[in-house]
Amino acid sequence: MQLTAEQLNIVNHHQGAAIVYAVAGAGKSTTMAHRVQHLVQHHNIKPPRILVCSFSKATVSDINKKIEQLGVTGASCYTFNALGRKIVQKTVQMGYWPAFNEEHIEHRSSQLAMRALVELGKQLGKNFSQLDVNQEDLQNYISVCKGNLCYADLLAAKL
Repeated sequence: MQLTAEQLNIVNHHQGAAIVYAVAGAGKSTTMAHRVQHLVQHHNIKPPRILVCSFSKATVSDINKKIEQLGVTGASCYTFNALGRKIVQKTVQMGYWPAFNEEHIEHRSSQLAMRALVELGKQLGKNFSQLDVNQEDLQNYISVCKGNLCYADLLAAKL
């Protein structure tokens, strides 16, 4: 496959980490795979020292497949969530973090949403079940806000 001039600029980038933003179908996965190949072949970087991250499992799988098709094996490809989990697990193994049950973390957002509803109910002098707010809808709304980097005004909320 022939890369565009813009893609080649990314492949040949040499000032630290490369962050690539582009529309769907622009060739980001292909470009990243070629960048990994370039680092291995032209800069003698060992594949285990290369980390590729993306937001979705599908994209990570696609990049991994393309890297292997280019003859490179051993590079680490993770979603950001998987990388975070791996870091936490490693810190637990090394004794820097106390052991914990991942089930508790997965239910944490549900617990926090319920606590917020109970607190709102108290402030309004109502039982949380009397509020016109669904816990699952609240969690989904918070997820959408986080995904769009829209955060609460903490000064206005006096937090």
